[in-house]
Amino acid sequence: MKVQGYRKSLVSPIYFVLGFNLFTIVIFITAPYDWSRSDPNVTVLYLLLNMAFIYAGYRLGSGAGSRRNIKLNVPFKIPNAKITSFLFIFYSLTFLIKYAYLTRFPFYDIKGMISYLSLGFFDPQLAYNLSVYDSRSFTVSWILFTFISIFNQLFFIFGFISWKSLKPFLRILLIFFVSIEVFYWLGRATAFGIISLITTLVLCIISQRKSIKISFRSMVGIIVVFAFSILFFGSLKQGRSGTVNLNLQNFDQGNASVLYNHYVLGFIPDDLTITYMYSVSYLAQGYYHLGLAMKNAPFSSTFMLGNNPALISIADNVGIHLWDRTYIHWLQVNCGIDEMAKWHSAYLWFANDVSFLGVPFILFIIAYFSGYARAFALKHNDLMSKVVFVLTMSVLLYLFANNTFLYQYFYSFTFVVSIWYFTRVRYIHLE
Repeated sequence: MKVQGYRKSLVSPIYFVLGFNLFTIVIFITAPYDWSRSDPNVTVLYLLLNMAFIYAGYRLGSGAGSRRNIKLNVPFKIPNAKITSFLFIFYSLTFLIKYAYLTRFPFYDIKGMISYLSLGFFDPQLAYNLSVYDSRSFTVSWILFTFISIFNQLFFIFGFISWKSLKPFLRILLIFFVSIEVFYWLGRATAFGIISLITTLVLCIISQRKSIKISFRSMVGIIVVFAFSILFFGSLKQGRSGTVNLNLQNFDQGNASVLYNHYVLGFIPDDLTITYMYSVSYLAQGYYHLGLAMKNAPFSSTFMLGNNPALISIADNVGIHLWDRTYIHWLQVNCGIDEMAKWHSAYLWFANDVSFLGVPFILFIIAYFSGYARAFALKHNDLMSKVVFVLTMSVLLYLFANNTFLYQYFYSFTFVVSIWYFTRVRYIHLE
């Protein structure tokens, strides 16, 4: 069936996002915890409401994007090869500055950075604590890091999308930089960066395909990769805990205690119980914290500057201190939930700005842009729209985990989405 010049996807990408988010909700519902202090039923209804807004936004955006016509000489339509070449050159010249800022070493102290990151392999607990509570001074100015991040944060996305057209040398170079990125995240004893890199690769592949077909073989592959990711994550979490003999008491979530006689634990093999508890506590604790804040915390607006740590840092640098107004800080002060080491959901971060009533509308807009970008990319083979699709879809995919993806890609996200909107969305309406 043809629609506006391209074949409809047999499986829409939004179903992958909604499916994973629904999976995390099921994990929350079935987790062996006493969530009663946070009104879990209200929390689940709120999460499902947001899922409905995401689905509606994506569908409306997809329809709008597929109906739009635009001239091929649209502003900022730079040839793909030139953009990719620029990013490869720029990243090669500045990647040491990026890691110097993140590890707080001088950019020329490669040996020091490697030694520091090697802690993640020998002492994961120490490495993780240093990554969360490091108080050493930065060696690279924030302004310089912000500028290079606008382009560096796009490097892997453009590299993955352009893989088929890359020359052999550039493919090797991309693999080399991916290896360094993986080493960095392992050195910080944090799995999220590696997992987000994998999902970014998958979304880049999806952005290239007009139709998505799921066969039995591919489903088996997805399940195997997912199971391996859970086992890898569980082993990494256990390694950084610094505790050899763990039991269920170690997994109490603040004032939410583990239910030792919970029916789910009866189905989990003893050898996998600890891995299961690590995974469940990781996936579900953000929803518990969301429920606590919804039930008890007053709203104190952060004026559209408190939806992710990068933006709060920018505000702080210009003398606007907002952290004490966030729900995350309120939870630490009033519930004893560590604001640095514990997961919160992206819902909570967005609510810092617009309250819980406004969050569904924020997610509707993000989903609308995602659907619009995919439909527009398929119709016009537009590289920038493919990038916007990957960025926005990733934000929606990781709603359970703070606002971590947007934080990692904030500078390039703001830069690219702004240009994309005024040249692919607003520009079209003016024609």
